[in-house]
Amino acid sequence: MDFVRRADAKKCIKVQAKAKRLSFIAKGVGDSQQVEGEVSCDESDSEISAYQSRRNELLQNVEQVFSDAVDKYSKLSFVKERLERWKKCRLPSYQDAYISLSVPYIFSPYVRLELLKWDHLYKTMDFFDMNTARNLFEQMLVKNTHSYIVIITANTHDGFTDEA
Repeated sequence: MDFVRRADAKKCIKVQAKAKRLSFIAKGVGDSQQVEGEVSCDESDSEISAYQSRRNELLQNVEQVFSDAVDKYSKLSFVKERLERWKKCRLPSYQDAYISLSVPYIFSPYVRLELLKWDHLYKTMDFFDMNTARNLFEQMLVKNTHSYIVIITANTHDGFTDEA
């Protein structure tokens, strides 16, 4: 019963917010091109350009992460194929090495790098449409893939601090 009431309240709030947004657009007060979640009045042009330059610098540094590795190991698909081949050809060795437990930590750097490149405000791409997520769902342990995604995405937040 409580769930129904909450759902109705959420619908009501959404309708009110949409009506308010449309009234602002009709009056010419709001910008219809503004991305939801983006506040345009708080950011100056210099702040926006500083953000863009910092983001571009970060993306250039991201490209260097696997620069000291063999090219084929810089691609998740190759690593995934190697693990699949190992499991298929030498299952006892694969199990003795506890690879099924290590897979989230092996794949974590690839997921982190792709998430750094993801611009969720301006390019609407679902997480599961990303190459990394697609490769993970094709992973050899299909029954546990969802738990790997949860573990990997949880691990992407490990060690990050707010440095401001």
